[in-house]
Amino acid sequence: MGRRGAPQDLRGVTPAGHPREVEVAIRLFANLADYGPGGAGPGPARVVLPVGATVGDLLRRLRIPEEVPRLLLVNGRDADATTELGPGDVVEVLPPLVGG
Repeated sequence: MGRRGAPQDLRGVTPAGHPREVEVAIRLFANLADYGPGGAGPGPARVVLPVGATVGDLLRRLRIPEEVPRLLLVNGRDADATTELGPGDVVEVLPPLVGG
Protein backbone atom coordinates (compact mmCIF):
# COMPACT_ATOMS: atom_id res chain seq x y z
CA MET A 1 0.00 0.00 0.00
CA GLY A 2 1.12 3.51 -0.71
CA ARG A 3 0.51 6.57 1.39
CA ARG A 4 -2.88 6.70 3.06
CA GLY A 5 -3.70 3.14 2.05
CA ALA A 6 -3.71 3.77 -1.71
CA PRO A 7 -2.44 0.76 -3.69
CA GLN A 8 0.99 1.15 -5.26
CA ASP A 9 1.83 0.06 -8.78
CA LEU A 10 4.65 -2.42 -8.24
CA ARG A 11 5.01 -3.60 -11.83
CA GLY A 12 8.65 -3.31 -12.83
CA VAL A 13 9.89 -3.43 -9.23
CA THR A 14 11.63 -6.38 -7.55
CA PRO A 15 10.52 -7.59 -4.11
CA ALA A 16 13.46 -5.65 -2.60
CA GLY A 17 12.07 -2.44 -4.14
CA HIS A 18 14.68 -2.14 -6.92
CA PRO A 19 13.46 -1.36 -10.43
CA ARG A 20 13.52 -4.16 -13.01
CA GLU A 21 13.06 -1.79 -15.93
CA VAL A 22 14.36 1.54 -17.17
CA GLU A 23 12.61 3.95 -19.49
CA VAL A 24 14.78 5.75 -22.01
CA ALA A 25 14.06 8.21 -24.81
CA ILE A 26 15.23 7.47 -28.34
CA ARG A 27 15.65 9.99 -31.14
CA LEU A 28 16.34 8.67 -34.64
CA PHE A 29 17.47 11.04 -37.37
CA ALA A 30 17.25 11.06 -41.19
CA ASN A 31 16.93 7.59 -42.74
CA LEU A 32 17.23 5.96 -39.30
CA ALA A 33 13.80 7.35 -38.34
CA ASP A 34 12.32 4.49 -40.39
CA TYR A 35 13.30 2.16 -37.52
CA GLY A 36 11.42 4.13 -34.87
CA PRO A 37 8.59 2.62 -32.84
CA GLY A 38 5.31 2.76 -34.75
CA GLY A 39 3.11 5.71 -33.93
CA ALA A 40 5.89 7.49 -32.02
CA GLY A 41 5.05 10.84 -33.60
CA PRO A 42 7.36 13.85 -33.43
CA GLY A 43 9.97 14.10 -30.72
CA PRO A 44 11.68 11.32 -28.83
CA ALA A 45 9.97 7.95 -28.42
CA ARG A 46 9.94 6.23 -25.03
CA VAL A 47 11.20 2.66 -24.75
CA VAL A 48 11.16 0.46 -21.64
CA LEU A 49 14.10 -1.94 -21.27
CA PRO A 50 15.32 -4.28 -18.54
CA VAL A 51 17.80 -2.88 -16.01
CA GLY A 52 21.33 -3.38 -17.34
CA ALA A 53 20.27 -3.00 -20.99
CA THR A 54 22.79 -1.47 -23.37
CA VAL A 55 22.54 0.73 -26.43
CA GLY A 56 23.06 -2.45 -28.46
CA ASP A 57 20.02 -4.04 -26.78
CA LEU A 58 17.97 -0.97 -27.69
CA LEU A 59 19.14 -1.07 -31.32
CA ARG A 60 18.26 -4.76 -31.54
CA ARG A 61 14.82 -4.04 -30.04
CA LEU A 62 14.29 -1.45 -32.80
CA ARG A 63 15.62 -3.93 -35.41
CA ILE A 64 18.33 -1.57 -36.65
CA PRO A 65 20.78 -3.82 -38.52
CA GLU A 66 24.36 -3.75 -37.24
CA GLU A 67 25.67 -2.96 -40.72
CA VAL A 68 23.70 0.31 -40.94
CA PRO A 69 26.23 3.14 -40.43
CA ARG A 70 25.38 5.37 -37.48
CA LEU A 71 26.67 7.63 -34.76
CA LEU A 72 25.47 6.98 -31.21
CA LEU A 73 25.03 9.51 -28.42
CA VAL A 74 23.71 8.99 -24.90
CA ASN A 75 22.83 12.22 -23.13
CA GLY A 76 24.82 14.13 -25.75
CA ARG A 77 28.03 12.11 -25.32
CA ASP A 78 29.66 9.60 -27.65
CA ALA A 79 28.49 6.07 -26.96
CA ASP A 80 28.78 2.61 -28.43
CA ALA A 81 26.70 -0.57 -28.39
CA THR A 82 28.14 -1.60 -25.01
CA THR A 83 27.08 1.60 -23.20
CA GLU A 84 24.69 0.68 -20.37
CA LEU A 85 21.50 2.70 -20.17
CA GLY A 86 19.96 4.22 -17.07
CA PRO A 87 16.55 5.68 -16.27
CA GLY A 88 15.80 8.82 -18.27
CA ASP A 89 18.76 8.50 -20.64
CA VAL A 90 18.31 10.06 -24.06
CA VAL A 91 19.75 8.02 -26.91
CA GLU A 92 20.29 9.69 -30.28
CA VAL A 93 21.08 7.71 -33.42
CA LEU A 94 22.34 9.72 -36.38
CA PRO A 95 23.69 8.86 -39.81
CA PRO A 96 27.41 9.51 -40.23
CA LEU A 97 28.20 13.09 -41.04
CA VAL A 98 30.10 13.90 -44.19
CA GLY A 99 31.62 17.33 -44.58
CA GLY A 100 33.50 19.11 -47.22
